Amino acid sequence: MRRLELIPVAAVVALVLSAASSAQTPLAPIRAQTDGQRDSSQDQSGLTSTALQVVTFPDCNHNGVDDAEEIAGCDGDPACSDCNGDGSPDECGVPFECDRTEDARLTPENSSPYNHFGLAIAIDGDRMVATAPAQECNAGARCGAAFVFGWDGENWIEEAELLPSDPGEFQYFGTSVAVLGDVIVVGAAFADVPDRDDVGIAYIFGKSAGQWHEEARLSPDTLVKR
Repeated sequence: MRRLELIPVAAVVALVLSAASSAQTPLAPIRAQTDGQRDSSQDQSGLTSTALQVVTFPDCNHNGVDDAEEIAGCDGDPACSDCNGDGSPDECGVPFECDRTEDARLTPENSSPYNHFGLAIAIDGDRMVATAPAQECNAGARCGAAFVFGWDGENWIEEAELLPSDPGEFQYFGTSVAVLGDVIVVGAAFADVPDRDDVGIAYIFGKSAGQWHEEARLSPDTLVKR
C-alpha cells in the first residue's frame, strides 16, 4: 500500500507567506487558526489529515494588524485614529484628513454692517475673491462689493475692492463670482438695465499694471419686462 505523507501545518504557512511576498499585488494578511479550530478528517487508510484554515483581515497600511484592532487600540495618534468613521486608520486615506484648524479669519477693510461678506467665494491658486452683496455705497443700500485677496506664502492679504462702474441701490453686486488667473467675473443678480429692472449683469474685471479694471458688462440680449 502506498504510504500517505502529511505536510506539516508550519510548511503550509511558509508556502502561503512565500507566495504572498513574491506576488506583484500583496495578498491580504493571513491568520492561522489555533489547533482547536483546525479541520481534521480521517481517510480510508486510517491516517488523519489536517487542513489549515486561512482567514484574511483588512490591513490597509500593511503593518500586520487588523484595521479594527488598530483603531480600537489607538492612543490618540492621528495616524491610527478613524476620524471619518470609514473603518480604516486615517493614514490610509488623505493624511490627517479630519485634522482641520482655522488658519485665518478674513474681513475686508471697508465693511458696512450686514453686508453678507463671504456669500460667494472663488479661489484660483494664490488668489481668492469674496463678495459682500449687501455692502452699502453712495447710491444707497445693498449695492454690493467684491474683495480680492492674495496669498503671500504666510497670510492672505487684501489686494483690492471691486465695484461696478454703475453701482445702484439693491443691485446686489456679488451674488456670484468666478476667478481664473487675472480675470474675475462678478454677478449682480438684481442690477437694472435701461427700461428693465432686476435683469442682472455680469461684470468682467482684468488686472493690468498691478491694478484691477472693469473691462466689460454682460447682460442678456433678449430681455423680458416684468
